[in-house]
Amino acid sequence: MKDNHITPPGVMLYTGFYESLKTLPDETVGKLVLVLMEYSFLGVVPEFDGALACAWAFLKDYADYDAVRYQRSVERRRAAAEKRWQREKADSPEKKTPPKSTLPKGISTPTASAHDGADWMKKYIKFPETTKS
Repeated sequence: MKDNHITPPGVMLYTGFYESLKTLPDETVGKLVLVLMEYSFLGVVPEFDGALACAWAFLKDYADYDAVRYQRSVERRRAAAEKRWQREKADSPEKKTPPKSTLPKGISTPTASAHDGADWMKKYIKFPETTKS
């Protein structure tokens, strides 16, 4: 297999295979499963003819599809771990910088306590006057 290929931890045997495989002798099914594992783990491509070639063709297609899905999953997780590692590295105490304020110039961050209710907002936001009827 390719150098950048990550060997999957297993092989999927889909339930949809059952109807096709049950028509074959047990020995042939066993051989197909072993060949599927050798193909998935080692990259060994078998040579079959007749009914085995037909059975191998659909098993190989699924194995290739699963390998691509697994590779994409590994790459996605690797990228997420790298992103998380970079974020943690940036957030480390020795490199920490105070966050920039997103408030307009001249407006400070409100310092309200839980007991202030919504009255603290009146200092920072101009509410329209309401009249009681």
